Amino acid sequence: MSSSSSSSDDSGLWTHAIELLQSGSSITTSITSVNKSGVLVKVGTLSGFIPYKLMNQQVLSSVPKDRWTEELVGREITVKVTQVVEPERRLICSEKEVMLERAAGALKKGDIVEGEISSLHNFGAFVEISSPSAHAGTEVILPLRELSWDWVANVGAVVTKGQQVKCKVVDLSAGPQCKVVVSLKRMEGDPLRETLDNVLPLDESSSGGLSGDEQVPVAVPQGVEDILNELSGEQGIEEVTLGRRVEERRTVSQDLELWMSKESLTDGYNLIARAGRVVQEIHVRTGIDAESMKQTVQRVLAKVA
Repeated sequence: MSSSSSSSDDSGLWTHAIELLQSGSSITTSITSVNKSGVLVKVGTLSGFIPYKLMNQQVLSSVPKDRWTEELVGREITVKVTQVVEPERRLICSEKEVMLERAAGALKKGDIVEGEISSLHNFGAFVEISSPSAHAGTEVILPLRELSWDWVANVGAVVTKGQQVKCKVVDLSAGPQCKVVVSLKRMEGDPLRETLDNVLPLDESSSGGLSGDEQVPVAVPQGVEDILNELSGEQGIEEVTLGRRVEERRTVSQDLELWMSKESLTDGYNLIARAGRVVQEIHVRTGIDAESMKQTVQRVLAKVA
């Protein structure tokens, strides 16, 4: 859909449209006409086009299609300019970008949102918020990695279009490139933490309480051996030995993970490594302080990950 203007010399108007695009500024205008693909709005004296897919879907669904012209024309709408192609006289606007900006500015990490899976993609899914009602209709991203604690190869194996979900906000940005990232898996506890609390108890009296079918094969898990070698070469590390280990049944770690245990030791620290389903405790004998040990862990993980 192209834009039109009655002015024979409207280069200044297009310059203004480009400035709106580059600044990310919102404008409030009104709908002038409706067609089969979207609606037209005024941007100055230029005509901007908003595809239906870039409008508030809850508003559209609340009006019967055969009454869109009567109900939508003249309605006030706040939009952002998202595409300007002056040679083709194309000026595309989006209401959804404004909605996303408002949500990114109001929501906080840890907030819970409810909504419906609106579309599936290789990288994850989009969730159309229904609650909080102030952001109803806003689409936020649910990445593949935030679908489940288990390894996920196919988005459709976890969620389906139209499914109602409750998610936690885990990342957001209210800048020019607005985003709100939500997580489905973080509505449940991390199985790794359950493993640390339950399968690898800090109470030494229960350290030998694993049944036969919970024992992990003697071989050191792939990736853990690299951690041992790198730790042994770090300055200030006196000795590195293996501790308890189990196979975690519920989850498959997609990455090699290394954690510092909160367990208090007199001669060093306990680390927890997870590779695949295997959780391995590592004893590190050292005299360095906790902050230095954290830095050591970060260096080692950066080398082997």
